[in-house]
Amino acid sequence: MSLAAGNFANHLLAMSRACKGDELFAHLETVDLPLGMLLNEPNRTIPYIYFPDSGIGSVITSLSDGRDIEIGLFGADGMSHVGAVLGDELSPYRTVVQVAGKGNRIAADRFRRAIEGNSDLMRLFLKYARSFSIQTGSTALANGRSTIEARLARWLLMMHDRISGEYLGVTHEFLATMLGVRRPSVTDALHILEGEHLVISRRSEIVIRDRHGLAAIADGAYGLAEREAERLTGWRGKPLSRSSDPEISTVNSRP
Repeated sequence: MSLAAGNFANHLLAMSRACKGDELFAHLETVDLPLGMLLNEPNRTIPYIYFPDSGIGSVITSLSDGRDIEIGLFGADGMSHVGAVLGDELSPYRTVVQVAGKGNRIAADRFRRAIEGNSDLMRLFLKYARSFSIQTGSTALANGRSTIEARLARWLLMMHDRISGEYLGVTHEFLATMLGVRRPSVTDALHILEGEHLVISRRSEIVIRDRHGLAAIADGAYGLAEREAERLTGWRGKPLSRSSDPEISTVNSRP
């Protein structure tokens, strides 16, 4: 289905309009992105590239002891399998939908033909690939050098940047998997953030109260990748401020 005349919530597709990306738009199809949907598997030919309008995808690797850890995430700011920009048909990682949403997809071979025939489009996607590599580099630095509460604060900010509202529907178990740590460590870190009045943690839900405070706790782990994303692709996350959501003051009574 051709979406050339439509409007895109996905930032890369919206930016592609200025690059005259008609060949790209002509082969997009709208799709649902349900929670847990597998977008690609490790070391298998990747048939489709996905561009979320809403929802979030996680790029996950498995450690030698069997644990999973997230190395990158994307939402309406980006796309799945950035290796396709460089002509790579495989990935050593798996990509799954961690927050349900909707979006568009295109066959990987058609995507390659669309960008190879359009230098402006190729430049845009190369810049996104660079931006994503900076994000994964920042994740590696945070995993190696930051405290668990700093890593958690960074991850919450990155998630919050890519959703609407203040509510993150995640469990402690899920957070532990994404950060590659034990569940009790996540619970302890959340207690620290709650004690600083930065979040409200409830069963299967976290409410963001103070982005500025979370950034301070992240201690430099959050910010560099976001600045580079804006420089390279024009995508911008949410401002570092306290939430203005009127429900937050009464969140404990929320059903």
